[in-house]
Amino acid sequence: LRANIRLAGNVPARGGAPTARRFPVSGEGLVTIEKRQVVVAADRLQIGGVSTGFRVEKPLGGPETRVRLTAEFASLAEASSLVESFIADQPGGGTLPWNSAQLAGSGTVDGEMLFHTDAPLRGRFEFALHGASYESIGGAEIAGTALADGTSFLVSVPRAVKEGGTL
Repeated sequence: LRANIRLAGNVPARGGAPTARRFPVSGEGLVTIEKRQVVVAADRLQIGGVSTGFRVEKPLGGPETRVRLTAEFASLAEASSLVESFIADQPGGGTLPWNSAQLAGSGTVDGEMLFHTDAPLRGRFEFALHGASYESIGGAEIAGTALADGTSFLVSVPRAVKEGGTL
């Protein structure tokens, strides 16, 4: 089975995101079901100020879901609220350990996550942030890797630029 999909509308924010906020959604993609596996892919999906491409692979009846994602966001705060809305919809819910409204800046991410019904999240993302700050503390450029290995979460920032210097 192969089917083209087109999305257009508004998605309400959930979880810790502001309840009055809605994310306008638009994009096109393809859904395929072959050999007991569902694949949903879109080269470009626009969700508010976040532009993303993704691929979701889900074996039917299996415990794993693999998500490949690239995204460019005009607002780090809006992207964070969108992630928090997604987390709130997962079994067990949850929130992010920061206040999305306190974030400033823009940037890009590129990575992959593996969700498993009986195991913690695993994944790796490369990120590049511009004019990023939290509660007014930040830098002009911050780039690095975020890694979840099922037992811990690690953020590595081998490059950061702030007025007057580079780390």
